[in-house]
Amino acid sequence: MGYAIDEQETTCVYDKSTDQWTVYTCARNHIGRLLRRFGEPFWEETEPDKNGQPRIIAAKWRVPGNAVRFVKISADNGTFSDDQSEEG
Repeated sequence: MGYAIDEQETTCVYDKSTDQWTVYTCARNHIGRLLRRFGEPFWEETEPDKNGQPRIIAAKWRVPGNAVRFVKISADNGTFSDDQSEEG
């Protein structure tokens, strides 16, 4: 079952002293991408799938400082919600 769409999130917290990001996600597509790129997470929340096997529904990874990038999105290519703002 996992998390409802409106409850899914991904957060990235940077630790300058170690030059690493801690990435948390409960978004299914992000879990798959992070598993493929960085392997097993250091923390995970699981629930049984339809066959009774555990599946990850939320997880955390520690990734290198250069693994997260910020790009400028032009007004033509992206939309922002009312509570988001573009700084730059």
